Amino acid sequence: RGQLATAKSIVIVPDDDLQRVPFAALWQRSTQQYLAQSHLIAMAPSAAVIATRTAPERAQRSVLLIGNAAGNEEEALEYLPNVNEEISSLKRVYPASRVQSVSGSEASKARFTAEAPAYDIVHFAGHGLSDDDSLTPSLLMARSGNDSGRFYTSDIATLRLPRAPLVVLAACGTLRGRVGGVEGMPSLARAFLAAGASKVVGTLWDTDDANSVQLLTSFHRSIAARQSPAAALSEAQRDALARNAHPKHWAQYVVYTATP
Repeated sequence: RGQLATAKSIVIVPDDDLQRVPFAALWQRSTQQYLAQSHLIAMAPSAAVIATRTAPERAQRSVLLIGNAAGNEEEALEYLPNVNEEISSLKRVYPASRVQSVSGSEASKARFTAEAPAYDIVHFAGHGLSDDDSLTPSLLMARSGNDSGRFYTSDIATLRLPRAPLVVLAACGTLRGRVGGVEGMPSLARAFLAAGASKVVGTLWDTDDANSVQLLTSFHRSIAARQSPAAALSEAQRDALARNAHPKHWAQYVVYTATP
């Protein structure tokens, strides 16, 4: 507790079930604040990963926004009405010359795989499919021919992301997976770190896309202003608190990092 009082940033390397803890929402009785109100918080799969990875800093950063609002009847996934609003809102945050947005039927696995390596910031909005026992979480991309659109962790981990991007996964449970046996749960966020992302903003539980638009827009405004992902998320979460948002609507978002 004494060390936390003198620190501004915390990188947590959780083990086993601690990987499911929303540390940002831990309540501090001494200050009557959530931890997100006093500290910048990130999680990492291991200290060794952070010690060996660096991310380049670029004067101008390119942004890829990918949104798939479509549902899937086979898996009882509903259409997400706020995904298109989210993509449109984020598109206005960055200079038009630096942003590429892909949505609807164009938001396929093939398009994602082809486009993502060229960008410094990649944001996905749509369905994430995972649970606490899953070894095969996936993002739901647009169907293409015989392709179901399921973008599995095994597909993601084989990507090569040479620009060490910040990846934002605005979908359900993108930090969720089976606990134990690896450095970091086998989640969608972990797969993007394996592919070369420097940091991933993921979710610990299911999200309400209607409540996420404002938080994520606030987050990206701070990123556009050159704040770090941890600082940007902390500010967005404090903004949510100022609107009296319940922690279930903001504490699920976590910065998962492979770089200092």
